[in-house]
Amino acid sequence: MNAVAVSAARPRPFGRGGLWAHTDFLRLFAAQTVSLFGSEITVIALPLTAVLTLGATPAQMGLLAAASKLPYVIVGLFAGVWVDRLRCRSVLVSADFGRAVLLGSVPLAAVLGVLRMEHLFAVAFLAGILTVFFDVAYQSYLPELVNRDRLIDGNGKLEASKSLAETAGPIIGSVLLQIAAAPFAIGIDALSFVLSGLFLRSIRTSTVPRPTCSRAGVLSEVRVGVLLVLRHSILRPIAVCSASMNLFYQMLAAVYIIYVTTQLHLSPAAIGLIFGIGSLAGLGGAVVASPAAERLGIGMTLILSIVVSSVGALAILLVHSSDLFAVATLTAAQLVLTFGIPLYNINQLSMRQAITPPGLRGRVNATNRCLVWGTMPIGSLIGGLLAQAIGMQPTIALAGAGMLLTCLWLVISPVRSLTARKAAALADLA
Repeated sequence: MNAVAVSAARPRPFGRGGLWAHTDFLRLFAAQTVSLFGSEITVIALPLTAVLTLGATPAQMGLLAAASKLPYVIVGLFAGVWVDRLRCRSVLVSADFGRAVLLGSVPLAAVLGVLRMEHLFAVAFLAGILTVFFDVAYQSYLPELVNRDRLIDGNGKLEASKSLAETAGPIIGSVLLQIAAAPFAIGIDALSFVLSGLFLRSIRTSTVPRPTCSRAGVLSEVRVGVLLVLRHSILRPIAVCSASMNLFYQMLAAVYIIYVTTQLHLSPAAIGLIFGIGSLAGLGGAVVASPAAERLGIGMTLILSIVVSSVGALAILLVHSSDLFAVATLTAAQLVLTFGIPLYNINQLSMRQAITPPGLRGRVNATNRCLVWGTMPIGSLIGGLLAQAIGMQPTIALAGAGMLLTCLWLVISPVRSLTARKAAALADLA
């Protein structure tokens, strides 16, 4: 494989304030934070629009959830090639502005009285395509802004902002939903993408497009990224584990909102409270991600995070009413479920960023996303169809048990014994 041009500007140095003194990192941090606040409102508002405004069935809810994830299967691998060829910042900005237009069409259609499930399917699918490009570019961009030894710190801070957004966003969303109909709350998310795009455009660090010297064709470039992931002793089991985890998690997510709405009869405000308070644990998981990896080893930290999240998923089955105990129990379940997610994501993402050569990050991230997120629409469809066929509680039970079993992929692989020292040695070989 021919050489790939490196960044036109190396990651900028920063002073005693660490990454908080790194101007371009702060702009990236601000962009993510503001867009995530809006997106967390949509996490509740979009399915509630389908259920409360359009009367969606469980099967339709599964299709809606699948529509936003299907693009990872269709365009995921090719997105990595283009991200490696183009400036990451340009991809990020274009994706943000495009999603703003798509989401803004939902409240507009509601005002005009023409909102239909087909519209929601289309918005979810098209926004999903832009999200594919954004996510691949986003994961490839951080190593261009900061030095390798700051990746875990940077990912931890970004994950912490995500956790804060996941805490405050649903609470703000629940208040908005008490004031206005669900479709109009989605307009806040559209505005957040505009602001995010403006923050990203203000980043000054510039990188050149990946050059033509290695372009033997799109399929050949895709093949390089796929083979690297599939043949790597660390990247492969983590990708397979993540893909399996997302399959079962999406089975749960596809039916959760409709379950607590139609069977437990919880109000939008209660649902927002559960998501908001429950997401506080994500901040804790982000904070302890690095210390846990240092103390327990990266492998054991990843395994433990899966077990913790699975227990939270299964705890949902303890609730059978809509009283205060139900809200408290579901909030506790959300706390446990959420705690394990950043604990897992920060460590596996930082490892992948560190051990992947700069000219291959887009394709490796895209391959990983395609494998990991490609199972999500399948999980959503299975969840919706199973809920329609056997009921929502059995579907939740199967999803929780499946999540727990996915840690076996790591237990039987070299990842189990992976420590910070071994990880550093692998990074030096990149």
